[in-house]
Amino acid sequence: MFDRQILVFGKQGQKLLQRLTIGIVGLGGLGSVLFVLLVRLGIVNFVIIDDDTIERSNLNRLAGSSLEDVIKKRSKVSVLKKYAQRINPLAKVIAVRKNIHDEDGLNQLKCCDVIFGCTDNQSSRAVLNTFAIEHLKPFFDAGTGIEANSTGDIKHAGGQVRVVIPGMGCLNCINGIDLDVAQQEMLPEPERRIAIERGYIRGADVPSPAIASLNATIASLAATEFIAFVTGFKPLYRYVFYDFLKAKTIGFNFQKRHDCFTCSDTGSLAKGDSGTALAADILVDYQNKTQSKGEIEMTTQNTNIVQALTDFINAGKNSPLEIEADPDGRWFLIKNIRTSTSFNKVKSNIMVKFIEGSNNPVILVPEDLTIEKNNGICPKFITNQTFIKGWKSLCPAMFEDIGDEVFEFVACLVGFMANPGLCGLMGCEGKSLVQAEK
Repeated sequence: MFDRQILVFGKQGQKLLQRLTIGIVGLGGLGSVLFVLLVRLGIVNFVIIDDDTIERSNLNRLAGSSLEDVIKKRSKVSVLKKYAQRINPLAKVIAVRKNIHDEDGLNQLKCCDVIFGCTDNQSSRAVLNTFAIEHLKPFFDAGTGIEANSTGDIKHAGGQVRVVIPGMGCLNCINGIDLDVAQQEMLPEPERRIAIERGYIRGADVPSPAIASLNATIASLAATEFIAFVTGFKPLYRYVFYDFLKAKTIGFNFQKRHDCFTCSDTGSLAKGDSGTALAADILVDYQNKTQSKGEIEMTTQNTNIVQALTDFINAGKNSPLEIEADPDGRWFLIKNIRTSTSFNKVKSNIMVKFIEGSNNPVILVPEDLTIEKNNGICPKFITNQTFIKGWKSLCPAMFEDIGDEVFEFVACLVGFMANPGLCGLMGCEGKSLVQAEK
């Protein structure tokens, strides 16, 4: 069924796609097309969220809809669930007929590996952006826009796909959310109606121009960058802009803003439901001194790891981190790291040891820390190899030469422990071998 796709990104790429759980918020003209594309790519597990029913005005652009759906006032999520099962009987779709501002609806996304936002308002973007950062969920924000004058002439039209990878920047880093509008949209309904009547929320409740071909183009761009993120078949662009009138597409990346109130060192990264921030990103002073312009890259130079560890430990004294360390011995231990529900423990210690003459870390966890079965996590995320009495190692393919970027390394490592499903999404060779063995 997927032989033509396998020619593009291989059997392992197809297996990676099929094991993921994908969340889509907003099943309108854009979200419905994206959903169909992902189903046909072989995605089996979905959570789809939308509180709307299908109306006659939706039929020109809502994939999978029919006039009968309008007459019987069916919900968008129920129609698309049935559509997916007609394409692939193995499809497992959790259809949530709720608004994303409903806490129960948002909680449904916690089981997802990747989230897509296909909504047409700023408040939903703000909610999903924060949720992605707090719960370490890669988030693909997709949107379209058409500006026409009173005579129907199109002045501007296009769309964009923006990829939020926790730890590498978010929508607020690029001013990608109009926060004033987002706050106005989240007003209680009586206050919101008053604000609309007084002109404080311009364009609210006024249908925006839309065309199926533009929705399909942006949906295809989002699906393509998602495939790149999962399989590594091409470089990932974290911002793709499409100009509808000029038929021009521009792809580029953006950098994390270190004063961002959402994903900076004092922001929401990995807070989850507990409200406890990711420990490695609390250490502001050291981060600001060591951060270079542009995206973080692990150096391959022969760094003095002893000095790097000494700096890390000294900075850690002023943070909530519980650290034991011996820089001269080239090791450190972080206590009580929060772990995913994929593990048999809520928290665990983790030890990092650098072999003499190398900047490659050996990462160790207690022998009694195990992965629960049948959760889609690479079975060799934790190896069975006892490195030190009472300690076993994590997969050696996870991290290589980290140079002096100890903080970035620890942030990534803690992120993997909180969400091990992120491991291998960029096409880890070790993971490919494991999957081939199944």
